[in-house]
Amino acid sequence: MTELLNAAVSHKIFGDGTITDLTNGYITVSFDTFEKKFVYPEAFRDFLNLQDSVISIKVNKVIKIKEEQELKEKEERELIEKTEEARKIQERFNAKLHKKTSKVKKKTNDRRNLAFKCNYCNGGESLAQIGYNGVCSDAVIQYNIEKKHLVSCSDEESNCQKYHNEKMTREELDGLMAVDECSFCYESQMLKNWKASAGKVQYGENKGKPKKLKNVQYNSLALLTTRLPSTKEEERIIFGAFLIDDIFEGDDDNPGYVSTQSEYKIKLTLEEAQKMKFWSYYTNPNKKDVVQWGSGLFRYLNDDQAIRILRALVELKENSPEAQLAKDFLDHFCQINQIDTAEVHEEVTVNL
Repeated sequence: MTELLNAAVSHKIFGDGTITDLTNGYITVSFDTFEKKFVYPEAFRDFLNLQDSVISIKVNKVIKIKEEQELKEKEERELIEKTEEARKIQERFNAKLHKKTSKVKKKTNDRRNLAFKCNYCNGGESLAQIGYNGVCSDAVIQYNIEKKHLVSCSDEESNCQKYHNEKMTREELDGLMAVDECSFCYESQMLKNWKASAGKVQYGENKGKPKKLKNVQYNSLALLTTRLPSTKEEERIIFGAFLIDDIFEGDDDNPGYVSTQSEYKIKLTLEEAQKMKFWSYYTNPNKKDVVQWGSGLFRYLNDDQAIRILRALVELKENSPEAQLAKDFLDHFCQINQIDTAEVHEEVTVNL
C-alpha cells in the first residue's frame, strides 16, 4: 500500500513516528532518534496505530483478509492431519488382521525419547505454568548473567545483557519481546512454541559446532528439565513434556531440534515441577549411582523411563484441569508405539 509511505503512526512504547519504507512484508518506522522494523500488517493489530483513519480502514481490511486466509490454511492443515491419522489407524488395524495372534507387540527399548537441559526462565510465570513464556524477572536475569554466566544471557548483543548494563529500561525490554521474539533466547518462548534444541558443542576442538539428534522417532517423548537458581543437579525438575511430531536431525550449520503441534503437551506449575525430580526417574546408563548431566543439552531415555514419567504426570495432575489430558497422553503414547505397559520394568534410581 503506497499510501502507507510517510504516514504518521503512534507506538505504545516508542511514541510517534513516520513510516519510511514498506518492503517484503516489513515496514520501517522512523521515531525521534531511531528506526524500527515491524511485520506488516500484523504490527497494526497490536502495536501501531495509524493517525489517518482512511488508511487505517484499508489496513484493517488487509489484516482481516490475511486472518481469513490463515484460518483457511489452518483448517486445511488440520484436515490433512486428521486424514493422515485415520490412514495410519487403518494401516495398524489391517496389520493386526494378518498377525497369527492378537497379542500386543512385545515392547523394546530401541526408541530414543529425549530429555532436554534448559536454562531456567521464569518469564510469564503464572498459576498455570512455571514460566518459559516471556522475559525473565530482574532477579533471574542477574543470576543467569552474574552467577551462571550463561552465553545466551551474557553476550554483549543480548537484550538482557543490555538491560542489565542499564542500556535500556525494563519497559523497553518487554516492548522488544512483544515485537521481536527472535532476538531473545529460545527458552523465553519454549512453552509457547514447544520446541527443544540439541544446542552446540560447549568445549573442545568442536566448540560452537551444532549438535545433531540421532535416530529420534516420531511419537517419542520429549521432556523439558531445568534447575531452579542455586540448586544442585540432583534437584533438577521436569517442567514440561510433549509428543514429538516434528524432527530436524541437524546439519553442519544448524543444531537438531524436536517440536510438536499435537494436543499431547503438558506444562507444569512451579509447585508441580518441584515434585517431579528428574533423577527419580532417570539414571546414567554406565554410572547408575552418579547424578551428573555434563555439558550436553539432551539425554536419551528408553520407553520404560518414559512410561514411568507419564504415569507420574497422571498422578500429579489427578485433581487438576489437565487430569484427562495426562491420561490421554499416556494411553496414546502406549497405543501408538504399541507398548504393553505390563512389561514396563521398574528401575532402581539414585536415592535423593
